[in-house]
Amino acid sequence: MYILLYLPSALAIWVLVINFNQFTHFRNSKYITDLSGVSKINVVLAVSIIIILLSMSGIPPLAGFFAKFSIIFSMVNNNFYFVGMMSIVFSMIGSFYYLRWAKIVYSDNYFFNKNIEVVVSNFSSVFSYIFISCIYIIVFYFMDPFLLNV
Repeated sequence: MYILLYLPSALAIWVLVINFNQFTHFRNSKYITDLSGVSKINVVLAVSIIIILLSMSGIPPLAGFFAKFSIIFSMVNNNFYFVGMMSIVFSMIGSFYYLRWAKIVYSDNYFFNKNIEVVVSNFSSVFSYIFISCIYIIVFYFMDPFLLNV
């Protein structure tokens, strides 16, 4: 279940990385800081990035929360309390990494301090369908979380 719920988040991040040069302001972008100012250029993309990052960090009601909850719940049911607590601690530490991305996308003004030509283009149609499908699964999984239970 964890893999099925984490897969849309990971796939959406990889679509984002593959198309990184298409929506950043530098031609040969390769750093996370190159995403600064995306919220001022493309609000929908910025919100999508935040949704993916919040899901990966395990914030409810997104799909990543249910993935982490199922893993930790099974650890507790099988009397692996220490491993479960360590999972929670490491998940909190990992959340700082994801929240750093969110800070860069929304509050950093690195892009606007330079006089650089803005290059904005769209995803290819295949990547946009994959990206939208992943966002849809991440956001609306909470409506029927027991759908994947067999």
